[in-house]
Amino acid sequence: MVMAVYRKPMECCRNLLKRGKIKPQASEVLTCHLRQRGNPHWTSYFVKYRSVVDDQRGMSHFNWNVDGVNYHVLRTGCYPYIKYHCTRRPYEDLTVDDTFFRLEFRVSLTAWFPSLSSHVTKK
Repeated sequence: MVMAVYRKPMECCRNLLKRGKIKPQASEVLTCHLRQRGNPHWTSYFVKYRSVVDDQRGMSHFNWNVDGVNYHVLRTGCYPYIKYHCTRRPYEDLTVDDTFFRLEFRVSLTAWFPSLSSHVTKK
């Protein structure tokens, strides 16, 4: 049952994968998942990094429009997966939120890997 959760977002892109063995873009999988679920009020899913082309790299909190319905998407990576939380909400400028989440990620990285922070500051 757990594997069905992993595969479900990719079901709509299987034809792409079979035809030319081309990985779909993460944004395509996001759009397909929301359509497949019937534009729900809230959903979350995750997909393996190696299964998609990560065209949303560096985006943490952003708006995503699917068929005229806007979603606030919170995207986070936990290797080997990319996790998405999607909430149907009116469009808002999420630039400040996105910047906050990016900074928070960097701060947490330097807390876990102090040698990385000292290496970055030397350059």
